[in-house]
Amino acid sequence: MLIRKVIGFVLTIAIFAVALIVGRVRADVVNVAPDVSGAVVQMPVHDNQFVQKGELLMEINPSHYQIAVGQAEANVTARAAELRMRRADAAKLNLERTKVFSLVDGYVTNLNVFRGDYATAGTAKLAIVDSHSF
Repeated sequence: MLIRKVIGFVLTIAIFAVALIVGRVRADVVNVAPDVSGAVVQMPVHDNQFVQKGELLMEINPSHYQIAVGQAEANVTARAAELRMRRADAAKLNLERTKVFSLVDGYVTNLNVFRGDYATAGTAKLAIVDSHSF
Protein backbone atom coordinates (compact mmCIF):
# COMPACT_ATOMS: atom_id res chain seq x y z
CA MET A 1 0.00 0.00 0.00
CA LEU A 2 2.87 2.37 0.86
CA ILE A 3 4.59 1.59 -2.44
CA ARG A 4 1.35 2.36 -4.30
CA LYS A 5 1.07 5.72 -2.53
CA VAL A 6 4.70 6.59 -3.23
CA ILE A 7 4.36 5.65 -6.90
CA GLY A 8 1.14 7.67 -7.15
CA PHE A 9 2.79 10.66 -5.54
CA VAL A 10 5.84 10.45 -7.83
CA LEU A 11 3.62 10.17 -10.93
CA THR A 12 1.55 13.15 -9.80
CA ILE A 13 4.70 15.22 -9.28
CA ALA A 14 5.95 14.14 -12.71
CA ILE A 15 2.68 15.17 -14.39
CA PHE A 16 2.74 18.58 -12.69
CA ALA A 17 6.46 19.02 -13.50
CA VAL A 18 5.80 18.40 -17.20
CA ALA A 19 2.84 20.75 -17.08
CA LEU A 20 4.95 23.44 -15.43
CA ILE A 21 7.63 23.09 -18.10
CA VAL A 22 4.95 23.53 -20.75
CA GLY A 23 3.68 26.47 -18.72
CA ARG A 24 0.12 25.53 -17.87
CA VAL A 25 -1.95 23.03 -15.97
CA ARG A 26 -5.52 22.24 -16.86
CA ALA A 27 -7.68 19.99 -14.72
CA ASP A 28 -11.38 19.74 -14.00
CA VAL A 29 -12.35 20.80 -10.49
CA VAL A 30 -15.56 19.39 -9.00
CA ASN A 31 -16.97 21.60 -6.22
CA VAL A 32 -18.68 19.53 -3.55
CA ALA A 33 -21.62 20.80 -1.48
CA PRO A 34 -23.99 18.92 0.81
CA ASP A 35 -27.64 18.45 -0.21
CA VAL A 36 -28.85 19.04 3.37
CA SER A 37 -27.86 21.51 6.08
CA GLY A 38 -26.51 20.61 9.50
CA ALA A 39 -23.46 20.26 11.70
CA VAL A 40 -20.59 18.28 10.21
CA VAL A 41 -19.97 15.29 12.49
CA GLN A 42 -17.43 13.39 10.42
CA MET A 43 -14.61 14.52 8.10
CA PRO A 44 -12.73 11.37 7.05
CA VAL A 45 -10.66 13.23 4.41
CA HIS A 46 -7.94 15.85 4.59
CA ASP A 47 -6.64 18.46 2.16
CA ASN A 48 -4.70 17.08 -0.84
CA GLN A 49 -5.78 13.50 -0.10
CA PHE A 50 -6.58 11.26 -3.07
CA VAL A 51 -10.16 9.94 -2.97
CA GLN A 52 -11.99 7.33 -4.98
CA LYS A 53 -15.36 7.89 -6.63
CA GLY A 54 -18.02 7.03 -4.06
CA GLU A 55 -15.78 7.61 -1.04
CA LEU A 56 -17.36 9.36 1.97
CA LEU A 57 -16.17 12.99 2.16
CA MET A 58 -18.20 14.35 5.07
CA GLU A 59 -21.22 13.46 7.16
CA ILE A 60 -23.86 15.90 8.37
CA ASN A 61 -25.45 15.21 11.76
CA PRO A 62 -28.24 12.76 10.88
CA SER A 63 -30.15 13.00 14.18
CA HIS A 64 -32.56 15.74 13.03
CA TYR A 65 -33.27 13.84 9.84
CA GLN A 66 -33.77 10.55 11.70
CA ILE A 67 -36.36 12.30 13.88
CA ALA A 68 -38.02 13.77 10.77
CA VAL A 69 -38.20 10.30 9.21
CA GLY A 70 -39.76 8.89 12.38
CA GLN A 71 -42.29 11.71 12.60
CA ALA A 72 -43.19 11.49 8.93
CA GLU A 73 -43.67 7.73 9.12
CA ALA A 74 -45.75 8.09 12.32
CA ASN A 75 -48.03 10.64 10.62
CA VAL A 76 -49.01 8.31 7.82
CA THR A 77 -52.74 7.64 8.13
CA ALA A 78 -55.30 5.92 5.96
CA ARG A 79 -56.87 9.14 4.59
CA ALA A 80 -53.69 11.01 3.77
CA ALA A 81 -51.39 8.05 3.23
CA GLU A 82 -50.19 9.06 -0.22
CA LEU A 83 -49.28 12.66 0.67
CA ARG A 84 -47.68 11.72 3.94
CA MET A 85 -45.84 8.80 2.37
CA ARG A 86 -44.30 11.26 -0.10
CA ARG A 87 -43.19 13.39 2.85
CA ALA A 88 -41.74 10.29 4.50
CA ASP A 89 -39.91 9.45 1.27
CA ALA A 90 -38.55 13.01 1.10
CA ALA A 91 -37.43 12.77 4.74
CA LYS A 92 -35.69 9.45 4.01
CA LEU A 93 -33.96 11.00 0.99
CA ASN A 94 -32.70 13.90 3.12
CA LEU A 95 -31.44 11.38 5.69
CA GLU A 96 -29.48 9.61 2.94
CA ARG A 97 -28.07 12.96 1.83
CA THR A 98 -26.37 13.54 5.19
CA LYS A 99 -23.39 11.65 3.73
CA VAL A 100 -21.51 13.36 0.90
CA PHE A 101 -19.58 11.05 -1.44
CA SER A 102 -16.96 11.80 -4.09
CA LEU A 103 -18.32 11.84 -7.65
CA VAL A 104 -14.88 11.33 -9.25
CA ASP A 105 -11.45 9.90 -8.52
CA GLY A 106 -9.10 12.71 -7.59
CA TYR A 107 -7.42 14.89 -5.00
CA VAL A 108 -9.25 16.83 -2.28
CA THR A 109 -8.48 20.54 -2.46
CA ASN A 110 -9.89 23.78 -1.08
CA LEU A 111 -11.00 21.93 2.06
CA ASN A 112 -13.04 24.56 3.90
CA VAL A 113 -14.92 22.38 6.39
CA PHE A 114 -14.02 20.77 9.65
CA ARG A 115 -15.79 18.63 12.22
CA GLY A 116 -18.27 20.83 14.09
CA ASP A 117 -18.77 23.32 11.24
CA TYR A 118 -22.30 24.00 10.00
CA ALA A 119 -22.72 22.96 6.38
CA THR A 120 -25.42 24.64 4.33
CA ALA A 121 -27.09 22.78 1.47
CA GLY A 122 -25.71 23.89 -1.89
CA THR A 123 -22.65 25.69 -0.47
CA ALA A 124 -19.39 24.09 -1.61
CA LYS A 125 -17.16 23.02 1.27
CA LEU A 126 -14.37 21.34 -0.70
CA ALA A 127 -13.34 20.54 -4.23
CA ILE A 128 -11.83 17.52 -5.95
CA VAL A 129 -9.35 17.75 -8.82
CA ASP A 130 -10.45 14.98 -11.18
CA SER A 131 -7.42 12.73 -11.66
CA HIS A 132 -8.68 11.62 -15.07
CA SER A 133 -8.78 15.18 -16.40
CA PHE A 134 -5.04 15.90 -16.63
